[in-house]
Amino acid sequence: MSEDQKATKDITINLDESDVNSNVDQGGLVQQACYTKLTDEIKRDLAKKIEHKQNTGYPMGSGFVYFIDGTRGAGKTTFLQTVYESAAGAVSGELKQLAYIDPSRIEQSENILLFVLKELRQQVDDQLQGLSTRQAETDYAEFRKSFKAIAGGLSLFQNGHDQLKDLDADLFLDWGLERVGDSAALRDNLHKLISITCRILKAKALLLAFDDADTNASSAMKVLECIRKYLDTPQLVILVTGDMELYSQQVRDHFYESMGRHLTSMDGERRVQRTKMVDHLEDQYLLKLFPIRRRIQLGPIWNLIDASERSQEQSIQLSWKHDGVSNSRSIKSVINELIRRGLRVKSTHDIELYRSYLLKQPIRSILQVLSRCAEHLSKTDYAGDASKDWDESLSEKLSEGLRSMALGSFYKYGVDVDAIGALEMPALVDAVFELVVRDGEFDTGAYLRPQSRDAALNSSFSSLATDVSRFCANNPNNLLLYLFGGPGSVALWGQVVSQNNKAIKGGQIKVDELRTEFKNYIGTGRREDALNWAWHTSTLLTDPYAASPKKKVIYCGVIGLNKRQPKHATGGQTARSAIKVCARNNSFPAFAFSLIDASGPGVGEYASIFNILGLMGRLLSLTSPSLEELNVDIGKELAKVYQTPTISRPGWQGREESTVDDESEEVAPSEDVGEQLENMTERVTNWLNATYKLRANLKPSAVMIGKIWTRLYFSLEKVADEGNKLGAASLMELFALCVINAFLVEELDHHLLDLRSITTEPNGNLSQVTADGQMKRENPVSSPKEFANKFSNSTFNENELPLTFLIASCPLVLGLLSKDKNSQTKKVSKAAVSSNSIYQVMIEKLSGYGASLEYLCNINAWNHIEKSYIAGQKWPAPKLAKSPDFLTMAEIIGRNRTNPESGPNEPTEAP
Repeated sequence: MSEDQKATKDITINLDESDVNSNVDQGGLVQQACYTKLTDEIKRDLAKKIEHKQNTGYPMGSGFVYFIDGTRGAGKTTFLQTVYESAAGAVSGELKQLAYIDPSRIEQSENILLFVLKELRQQVDDQLQGLSTRQAETDYAEFRKSFKAIAGGLSLFQNGHDQLKDLDADLFLDWGLERVGDSAALRDNLHKLISITCRILKAKALLLAFDDADTNASSAMKVLECIRKYLDTPQLVILVTGDMELYSQQVRDHFYESMGRHLTSMDGERRVQRTKMVDHLEDQYLLKLFPIRRRIQLGPIWNLIDASERSQEQSIQLSWKHDGVSNSRSIKSVINELIRRGLRVKSTHDIELYRSYLLKQPIRSILQVLSRCAEHLSKTDYAGDASKDWDESLSEKLSEGLRSMALGSFYKYGVDVDAIGALEMPALVDAVFELVVRDGEFDTGAYLRPQSRDAALNSSFSSLATDVSRFCANNPNNLLLYLFGGPGSVALWGQVVSQNNKAIKGGQIKVDELRTEFKNYIGTGRREDALNWAWHTSTLLTDPYAASPKKKVIYCGVIGLNKRQPKHATGGQTARSAIKVCARNNSFPAFAFSLIDASGPGVGEYASIFNILGLMGRLLSLTSPSLEELNVDIGKELAKVYQTPTISRPGWQGREESTVDDESEEVAPSEDVGEQLENMTERVTNWLNATYKLRANLKPSAVMIGKIWTRLYFSLEKVADEGNKLGAASLMELFALCVINAFLVEELDHHLLDLRSITTEPNGNLSQVTADGQMKRENPVSSPKEFANKFSNSTFNENELPLTFLIASCPLVLGLLSKDKNSQTKKVSKAAVSSNSIYQVMIEKLSGYGASLEYLCNINAWNHIEKSYIAGQKWPAPKLAKSPDFLTMAEIIGRNRTNPESGPNEPTEAP
């Protein structure tokens, strides 16, 4: 048979029996390679001839002991039972079963040897029962004699029983010598008994299996010592399962106990020497008992799939029944579908990461998760490989399964598992924050990919990633809340740590106490919304510049503003005054909803793009029963935010008195903005109503949300670095474009669409891949034109970009953009008209969701906002004419020469 014609053997795992620890048919055993290796090794060992000397018997350590190594749930019990049931046939009948013993189920007071002897007698009784031949009688008599010879040695194992107590000297000597003889002869007598049994059973060796002895430390050492002292005969094939790491620890503890734990009385050098000797004893004990060539490592399914793909000789299939119909699929296809549909992961690279993690978990764990989800999966590999459907039941089952796998890790880190299971968003956000901070990867940790150095964190991340998808599906408010509270809080915490690094290293600040203050300040773990988070981050993001700013306070989507006119400032006004002037002129700006005041010394007012997104999240959370009531609720929220709430600064920011307060008071015009708020309320109501159908298409992943934050954060930071010459309106426009761009780029890359909930274009095609290939990924940094052209891509539509269309069509975001295509110039031409707007194409794309060019900021309002005083901006003092009192001597002499009538003490008029 050629290489291409090589037959492929299927190994089928029945998911319906995934929670049953029992033997399977040898042909259906997952660990086929390990089975073959073990049986081949047994055959080679049984073919050896080991000399049995008359006086000394078999050499010490001449037994055949095989160790089957694997972590908890690796399938050791199933493997051992299968080998125990089928090994006799695999070695041509030379092997007979003796006993399958689980020491963890035996009382500690019981002797392991008694169970072995019981099975030996039972085997002989069954073999000779009913036989009346002379040979049978002779064999049985010999067996009984050898059996009784062991009794004296076994009596020595009785704890607390001393037969020599209270005897006179002569009896003590006689009985003591007899006891010594019984003890010394126990091994030889036992080996003789086993040899007789093999002869009666017509077997070359007997098979003895010990399962899970390492789960009980005391029974584990009893089993190991029993094998080492008494069962080391080549006529016994002993199989032992367990975790070598756990056995290693137990052996180590055994030697420490035997040497006595008097470390406190030793000096440092002796303690090091003692540890070195225990290390040596541990290694040699295990090597002597379990030689390397007789150790079988049961790997995870990942190794098996990798090996089968290389050899192309076998494939692993999963089978289950649902509604009476049998289903069979490849395990790789099932895992891929589970990750894609349950975690909403789109990228091939990310799918491989999660698949690698899951398949490297204990076999029992992953099979039970698959069994729980099987009924919601596709019936064939072909359908499963193409399926992107969202199934709430599948998501729930996968979430419960992965949470159960990570339960120990969650308990270890103090995660509120019950609250997450009850769909409480604060508990999820708090868990993500705590675990990502523990991991230390502040930039990409919130993607929740299982690639941490800590296995417990990987387990936690995979479970939380499922919960994020489940919590945010069809819910843009939850998405924004998680965007800020999860990835956003992690990034901010990294900045706070960096700012206070010197104090932390110096011991002035304890990092745990600082983290607690930080969480309390921004509301992590509390039932707060995205707007609350946004308000409190303004002071955190601008912390290095807030006290006595030496340059413009602009950082990462936040602008520090002067509440009063700075000294020497000309040609401008405060932001609040600018807003009231705009309202009086019937051009109320969306910029008004970005403001937040901060109490105490320092910059007193901030404009933040996060406030706009936070307010958007609050509006998206409204669930009014009718359109009229929704309109009323929206009006209340907008009016409340327009009043510009005041927040306190974080307690760890010790501030000196700021020079920003030394400003002259400006009298701002007072104007009623009620009518203008009504107009904005109507626009928001229309937007919420029009975009409601888009929510059904939102099926985000933790990776997508994390990447949106990363792109948004660094693009806002770049704008702040390069926008020092821009005014407030231009900065907020670029900030808004950074928001739209972050959602656009990452949604194209990472939003897995549920095709069932999408109404396709007339041609019936969805071209995410094509669109992605044609789109420029650059972030808008210095000019809106860099971004505006992206929407000219004809393939962009709400079916492929539901989240982007929802965010970009919001009147609060559009209101930060300028109608005029030359919005970056200092003077805006009044002749410019809406048809010339660089956003014309984008607005046309968004028009189906209420967007209009009228929502954009008009020229007059733009100019007023652009001139708002930005904190830290330098205003040069006016140039004054020199007083004659300050004329230099050369100037005085020069003037006298030109005007002889003026004396030296009669200065001329200053120019």
